[in-house]
Amino acid sequence: MIVKTISNNFKRDITINKLYPVVFGDIGKNNKIEEIRIVDDFGGLSVYDSVDFEIYKDNLINYDREGNHYVYSLINTSSFLEDYYNDDEETINMLKKSIVNIFQEELSEKELLTCITSEMYAEEEKLLLLDAISKKLTMTSIEILTQYFNKKIESAGSEIIEFLLTILKTYKNQAVYDLFLSYITDSTIDSPSINKIITNYFDEY
Repeated sequence: MIVKTISNNFKRDITINKLYPVVFGDIGKNNKIEEIRIVDDFGGLSVYDSVDFEIYKDNLINYDREGNHYVYSLINTSSFLEDYYNDDEETINMLKKSIVNIFQEELSEKELLTCITSEMYAEEEKLLLLDAISKKLTMTSIEILTQYFNKKIESAGSEIIEFLLTILKTYKNQAVYDLFLSYITDSTIDSPSINKIITNYFDEY
């Protein structure tokens, strides 16, 4: 399930018109979602009243229902919330994987690209969106991604650059070639792992 923000009545860490994957949901009267848990703009897993959201995608196939409570199946463990709020690394990674899965299951290639190229999403969120689109790449999406990130050379962080180059390195076309060329000539990149990906790409081209 994915929700879209339509208001922010309680002045919390959400953005109007932004999409948020739902990992927990509570059903109230008339079988409607009343409360949800999302990773908000502050970066934490938080409870929100559904009044500020509309349901954008309502696929619940990969959720487990227990009474009036829905939870995404990958994180349906008795200790998940406790482990998450205790900063357990494996649990945090499970949550990230759940978000990637929801994006991948629910959004089309076009919808994912719209999110990735929107300034509403933070870089950490775009990493998850890139992961989600990585198995849906077409020549159209590759063209859009390369154009977008060519403009972000100076502002993009090393983590997202490395992930982007990793998912594109098997594609031998002009758009990807030009992107790699832009990064190899960027003197601000000081990452051995990124430089290795770039070098290997040109060696194998």
